Amino acid sequence: MELEKSKTAEECSLQKKIISEAIEKATPTFAPIANKAPKEQPIKIPPKIQHLAVIRPVNVQNTPANTKSFVQKNVDISRIKIGVKKVSNIKNGGILIEPVESDLQKLLKELDSNKDLKQEYKMGKPSKRNPQFICYGVDEETKEDTVVSCLKNQCPQAEETEGSIKVVHSFKGPRGTNWVLSFLCKK
Repeated sequence: MELEKSKTAEECSLQKKIISEAIEKATPTFAPIANKAPKEQPIKIPPKIQHLAVIRPVNVQNTPANTKSFVQKNVDISRIKIGVKKVSNIKNGGILIEPVESDLQKLLKELDSNKDLKQEYKMGKPSKRNPQFICYGVDEETKEDTVVSCLKNQCPQAEETEGSIKVVHSFKGPRGTNWVLSFLCKK
């Protein structure tokens, strides 16, 4: 009887040991992972590069549908073997054509070589806009150069390049003057 008790006690201790080892090897729960210090460098996501061609009519009264049909009539995409992902309407009667990445230069070359298209439309790549922001509630007596120098002092990256911050305009608000500023980006 005592032999059986000692065997069961040994089996219990062996099972406890196996269970404790399994628990230690198990994946950690959310709390220990959340308590760990974050990585030193955040994950950098590269910007998505879009390959676009813009076609805008010289006559602003054209609609995007007219522009689209004119381009379809005058440019044979199947002949020049260009893959088009998407065609989008834009303001003032223009369209954006998104070809397959390698076909952008072929498309621009074909559009430039078409004489009918050149007379009626302007073609090219879309221009990038500089980011703008508004500083609200600045004292009315503050001058333009003071606002720019203050921002350059607060943002050391802006100080590296000459003329990187530009004042677009200012307007009066209920609590002072509001300044619209633009960061000039590298193109």
